[in-house]
Amino acid sequence: MKLAVTAFVVTVAAGFAADSFFHSWNWPDAGAIFAVAVMGTFLLWSNRQKNKPD
Repeated sequence: MKLAVTAFVVTVAAGFAADSFFHSWNWPDAGAIFAVAVMGTFLLWSNRQKNKPD
């Protein structure tokens, strides 16, 4: 549960940060794109941690 909350908070923060940074560069959908990329990274990392051989 802790990883899920961390992933949520980081994804929302990345979305807001990217949206505020790239909006001035005329890229208004950057927040959503970065949020999806961050969540995908969390999913891949979590999957690799579960399947890591000991």
